[in-house]
Amino acid sequence: MSPYLLIQLAALGLYLFLVAVNWSALPEPMAVHFDASGDPNGFMSQAWGAVGIPLMVWAMFFGLTVLGRDPGFFARMKRFSPSGWRAWAEFNTLMGLGLLTVSSMTVLYNVEAIPGEWIGYSVWIFLAFAFLAIYRLASVGR
Repeated sequence: MSPYLLIQLAALGLYLFLVAVNWSALPEPMAVHFDASGDPNGFMSQAWGAVGIPLMVWAMFFGLTVLGRDPGFFARMKRFSPSGWRAWAEFNTLMGLGLLTVSSMTVLYNVEAIPGEWIGYSVWIFLAFAFLAIYRLASVGR
């Protein structure tokens, strides 16, 4: 199994452990969206906010990493090389890790372990890594 898939699975395991440990302390409904100042402005049930939505989005990135190993997946991209696949896998791994980091911060906010501003900081850090990963993906093969 590729190290990218292992990293993504390990991150999911850590996130689900965090959710399980804090499940009884999560409010119903829980805050899942925040404005720029860190104040919650969107709410969802525990099941969807802590597990359902993060798991579905994580599965998309994991699935795209798995599909990227199939040569037919990039059949139209003639220049997609092994280094291109690595960049693709890195991109999806970073996106999955970023999602789980922000989701972890949301869980910690809802159990009153961190202030809302921290979620804003984590989103900005996630966006910085996302742009770096997009740049790397776009520059492969040049």
